[in-house]
Formats: sequence, C-alpha cells, structure tokens
Amino acid sequence: MSNRSKQNVFIVIILMMFSLIGGYWYFGILPGYKWKLVSPYAVFPNKELNKSFESKLMTHIIPVRTESRTSEDLHHIPARTESRTSGDLRPIPARTESRTSEDLQHNSMRTESKSSEDLQHIPARTESAENRTVEVIQRVPTRTKYNESRFSEKKDLHQTATNHKIHKQEKTGLILFTSWVDTKEKSLVHMNVMNSWKFWKLLVKPLFFYSNKTTGDRMKKSGWLTLPVSNTACGTSKIPVIRDMFLDAMKNYDSPLYGYANGDITFDEGISTSIKFLSENAIIREKPVMILIRRTNVDFTNGPLLNRSSNFTEIRLRGKVLNDGSSDGFFTNTLFPWKYIPDIVIGRMGIAMWLVSYARAVNATLIEISKTVQVIHMTTKSGNYESHSTQNVYCNHELYKKFNAYPTTWGCGHIHCASLELKADKNGNIILKKKSKNEITEGCYNCSMNLMNVLPKSYGKQAYPDFTV
Repeated sequence: MSNRSKQNVFIVIILMMFSLIGGYWYFGILPGYKWKLVSPYAVFPNKELNKSFESKLMTHIIPVRTESRTSEDLHHIPARTESRTSGDLRPIPARTESRTSEDLQHNSMRTESKSSEDLQHIPARTESAENRTVEVIQRVPTRTKYNESRFSEKKDLHQTATNHKIHKQEKTGLILFTSWVDTKEKSLVHMNVMNSWKFWKLLVKPLFFYSNKTTGDRMKKSGWLTLPVSNTACGTSKIPVIRDMFLDAMKNYDSPLYGYANGDITFDEGISTSIKFLSENAIIREKPVMILIRRTNVDFTNGPLLNRSSNFTEIRLRGKVLNDGSSDGFFTNTLFPWKYIPDIVIGRMGIAMWLVSYARAVNATLIEISKTVQVIHMTTKSGNYESHSTQNVYCNHELYKKFNAYPTTWGCGHIHCASLELKADKNGNIILKKKSKNEITEGCYNCSMNLMNVLPKSYGKQAYPDFTV
C-alpha cells in the first residue's frame, strides 16, 4: 500500500472517531454528559458551559416534557384567564402515530392517579372565543379499561369540561310518590304538583305511578321517576293498591324513607329540612316508623300556578287547617310491615285512619311533622271530600269487614295520636320531641285492633293488640 493510501485511511479513521464521539455527546450517552435539553447546539462537554448555554436557549426553544405528571402537579397549573383572539386559536394537530399497548399502559398511569376530588381543582378556562368550548370538549378522555377509575362516579364529563364544576350529590332522603287520572278540572293542580315536587331534588325524589302511558311519559319528561301501577283493586274502578306502591318503590329505588301523598297536595321548603333531619336520625333504623302530615285546604279553582318564588305562607293563610284527624300523606321506613296490609286503595274513604291504627297496632313509632312543614291541599270545584262521592266509595271498608280488622274507634287512627313530633327550638333548629298529654286527644287511648286475619301467626299476640299512646 502506498504512503498516500495509508494517509487516506488514517484520515477516514480519524473522522469516524470524531463522528462517533460527537454523536455520543449529542445524545447524552457518555457518562456525566446527559443533556436535559435536546438541541443540535448543545455540544459543550463541560457541564458548566452546557448549563449556561442551555439557559440562553430556553428563551428560544420550548422543551418537551417527557416525565410523568402526578395529580399533585395538576394543582399548580395556573388558570388561563386572558382573552384570546381568533388568530390565537390555532387548530390542534391530530395525533397520527400508532400507539402500542405499552404506550397505553403508560398513559393509564397518568389518568388513573387523578380522582374525582382532583378534578375539582382544575382551574376554569375563561377564553372568550365561542369555538374554544368545542376544543375543550374534544380533550375529554375516552373511557377505556386503562382509565376506568376516573369514571367511577358516572359524571357528565362534557359538562365538567365546559363548566369545570362538579357538585357533590346530595343523598336521597325520601322517595315521594303519587298517582292520578288526568282531568280538566285538576289540570292546573296537577301541573303545580308536577313542578313543585321537583323543588327539593335530590333530597326528595318524586315518583309517579301511571296507569296511562301518555301521562307517565309526560311525567318522566318533566324529570320525575316513573313506574307502572302493578296492582289495582276496588272493583271496576281499578285504583292503585297502596301496599304495592310502597313495595314497588322500595324494590326499585334506594332511600331511607318512602312516602305517599295525594295528587293535589304540595309542600313548602319545610319538607326538605324535615326529611333531611329524619333521614339522618337513628330512630328510622331501629324500628318501624310512620310520619304523618296535616293539610290546610286552599281554594285553587283559579290558581295560582306555583313556582320557586311562591309565598307558601301567604297562600296557606288564605285556607283553613283540616282538623278531622286524617293525614293526607304517609312516609315510612323500610322496617314498616307493608306486605301484610290488605288490598286497600288510595283515594277512597277509610284509608288514612285505618293505616294509622294499623301502625299503632304493630308498635310503629308515629311522628307528626305539621309544625315544620306547611302542607297545602289545592281544592277545586269537587271540594275537600272528593273521596266521599266517588264510585265504589266504600271498597276499603268492605275489606276491613272481610278481615274483621277494625280499630276500637276511628279516633284511634287520628293524626293527633302520634306520640312524637318535629318542631323548631328557640334557635330555629329542628328537634324531635315527645308530645305532651294535652296535645293527644282522648280518643287515642284504650285502643285495640284485631289483626288475626291480617298478620301472620308468627306475630303472636300482635294479632290481638291493645295499644295506647
């Protein structure tokens, strides 16, 4: 080999060595020379020079973040509040690279660590551009098996992305249900019930039992829970059986309390505070409980149409408190023995006082809430005693006769016989207290009821109970 050829080979070897060393420096492979900022200019082997050079480049080059970000990091992301013009709203480029299952697993690590509580700290975006909302919604993650934990609370993520508000869901305290047949006379009253019973969601959830699917669909569209009537009685009248209404409600919806009220009854805000207090009280978890309401009759022949701003106190003062002793609603817990009650129906004579007598006979605790809840009976042309002039008016009484299940007197089933009541103390707080003897009528004492044909034999002496206050 000539000397010239040897020189050429030597030059090539030297160039290859420099290229190899330069490449190692560039990609940070050599020990002690890992570059945090990937740049074609970062070739200084001296650490201090490189650090100085990087700080200058930071004003021109945006580094790519490759490290994992924890949920703690997200708390420190500042809110973007500046107004942005249409020129700033550059389209987000689509991601076209293929992603392996390994990539997805790394991505899931970043999403699973964020709980619903973390989402509450994501700052609101207040860009003025309308189409920014579309961009934000597109950034909502897709539900996959890798990020399942972020969807555990079943929230509407589109709403979360645009509003950045997550409300803590209030626990249900009462499933409140009713049923009716549409009539022209009652159309405004039923409209008031449909609207006003939704005022206290989610604490009080309204439920409608329908016989007519058109009515059921309308109630469902308005925001009510709905169920078909599963059992009727009272001859050809085919009226819902109250026992099955309670059993169906308990079967389909979870709540500490379940209640029926007539389809022309509404309440003021006191229903919310009273139910919240009772649903959290230990008494409903210890023994059967029945809660009773006393109505005030108010003429609603010409309205008004109720809304959230309606003054219920002013409306109630136009009416007259009903003092015949009957209750227009019954709220019970899951321990109350509804399954033994005969096929008595709503909207017919004799249901209220018989149910209260039955509750006392099975040793249920009776609680009156008339002092903390204003209950308005919206009267129309049919008057205050519609059930007295309807078809098959005595069908409930026929059942009591069949089972020989009458109380000593109907006074044993008066609302005044409730031994406990809710009232407000001097500070305005709701308390549960025992009634004084003066508040309980004479007819509530020395009562008995033969339930031998109603209760199972396992109840023993309860089939022939004598009960007092």
